Amino acid sequence: VPFFSHPMYHRPKKERPFKIVCAMRTKGMPYLRQQIYEKIKHYGPDNKWLSLREHAHRLRQTLINVVANGVVFPPRTCADTLAAGALMMTEEYVKDIKFLPFSDLEDGVDYVSYNLDNICDKLDFLLANPELIDKIRMSGLNKFTTGYDYARSAKQLLAWLENNKKNNLNCYGAGQMR
Repeated sequence: VPFFSHPMYHRPKKERPFKIVCAMRTKGMPYLRQQIYEKIKHYGPDNKWLSLREHAHRLRQTLINVVANGVVFPPRTCADTLAAGALMMTEEYVKDIKFLPFSDLEDGVDYVSYNLDNICDKLDFLLANPELIDKIRMSGLNKFTTGYDYARSAKQLLAWLENNKKNNLNCYGAGQMR
């Protein structure tokens, strides 16, 4: 069952005035997030904490969203980034997480992974190659569009429930389900 990605993220804008966003509170954040922010702060990322609606509006106008460890629910944050049409830059560990129920994401094609040792090199390379940013962020948006389908997920869930209901009836006898 996919998590919920709010539809307000699903309307990407053509204009991208925000180069880099790394939305995190800077006070009291986990140590690893502090390290990530310290590494990238010279790029001037917009890290202003906004309401959900304001953040969605900003993300739909962002070139690169740096998703840092310690976000409330990383799969949702990553899906929202893809839905907004921003290039998702996220930590390497995400390669083992299935964000989209009907598509698999490929590092370097649909998103860019990083670690503390290479985040600045990767940002430098991307910023020097704006056509690559557009190519990767559009590939990520296309993967989101084909890989995140509420109706298809609901049908699969209903089929699974029906199948398990029948199996339980067969195991316990009609009317004697526990």
